[in-house]
Amino acid sequence: MDMCIKLREKRLKSFDGNENEVDWTGLPDVLLMKIVERLSLSDSVSFSNVCVSFRCAAAELFSNKRPSSALPWLVMSGENHTKIRTCFSILERKVIYLEMPNSCGRYIWGSFEHWLVMVTPSNTGNKKHQISLLNPFLGNEVTLPNTIRRFFYSQLVASGSPYDPSTVYMLIGSMGTDLAFWTQGCKDWCQYERRRAYAWIDEGVFCNGYFYILEGRCCNIRQIEVKSALCALRRDGTAADTRSKHYQLGKPDDGSLSGGYWISYLVESCGEVLFIARLFNGVEDVYAENSFTTYKFKVYRLDLCKLAWISVDDLGDRVLFVGHKCSRSASAKEMGSVEMGNCIFFTNEYICLHGRHEWSDFTAHTDKRVKGSKIEEWGCYRLGSGNISYPAIQTNWSSTWISAPLSWYALLCPTF
Repeated sequence: MDMCIKLREKRLKSFDGNENEVDWTGLPDVLLMKIVERLSLSDSVSFSNVCVSFRCAAAELFSNKRPSSALPWLVMSGENHTKIRTCFSILERKVIYLEMPNSCGRYIWGSFEHWLVMVTPSNTGNKKHQISLLNPFLGNEVTLPNTIRRFFYSQLVASGSPYDPSTVYMLIGSMGTDLAFWTQGCKDWCQYERRRAYAWIDEGVFCNGYFYILEGRCCNIRQIEVKSALCALRRDGTAADTRSKHYQLGKPDDGSLSGGYWISYLVESCGEVLFIARLFNGVEDVYAENSFTTYKFKVYRLDLCKLAWISVDDLGDRVLFVGHKCSRSASAKEMGSVEMGNCIFFTNEYICLHGRHEWSDFTAHTDKRVKGSKIEEWGCYRLGSGNISYPAIQTNWSSTWISAPLSWYALLCPTF
């Protein structure tokens, strides 16, 4: 290392006979690392595109010290017939065509972190679908057992990374009543034996060692301990001893959800469980195009001590990205876009399609997107202000949020 620094210092002195010109590519690795540590995510991308030495320093930092650093992307729907998927980087405001050789013939069902949840629909009558997790940035794939039920499931929730053998996966039934668990070492999904009938389940999320399940219109919460589920699965392949609690919270007492149309999202943010309600107004004909319009979002924080949903009027530095089974939270300051703080970015999701999947034969809207056209399938709402930017293009199925790791930019993105 000392020899490398000396060589770089020698190169820095001058080149082309001009003492005022400096070869910045010869900066010591230690100094480059110190610089990139202080950059926002967006600035880090620009930094890594300067030259090979800058890129190597950024790649090392992203891999070792900031492996979770990522930029928010949208992966477009309606492209299951091709291995090239259209993506849109929200922060960079540009279209990126990402090659996913293993995605052809499969549908995107959701996402978490850098992974897409992919489904290969069954061609047989029992409709047991194959589920896999695909990291489109590294090309890695993890195959999960086929579903155990004839009807569709609505969501897959994971307690950690697919690289971690102790990660527990939870399937939520689309009819709102069934739960199933799986972890590495188990042959099949294990159906959870319920002690009571659930109300309709809308969303699930993992936070601080627990799965949280939102019961739709009544807004109650079921909490499931992941550690106990993992122990039960490893011991005898069942989930019989999984510890769970049911909390009767009811709707928030501010009256926002007392009437009208709304859909919900659960998001883990800074160690808290947030309940986001997306409010619609419109006509009664849910099959009519443009019949419903998003006009407002409400955010609530789960408080199990008070057994209540506490209204959140200001997200501060936090920015939320909500969509069909792919919601997440990020820091506006860390991304390098302070103006994004206290904002909710959302996909073009509609009431008549909520809970349904792209491989269903049910359609309600005409797909108007043309390949290569401007991507306008997302909107933005600043919490508390009433200012909303609504998606300009309606498509059959909403796009999917995914986190694009900065290590991909540093190692694979072309240098300009």
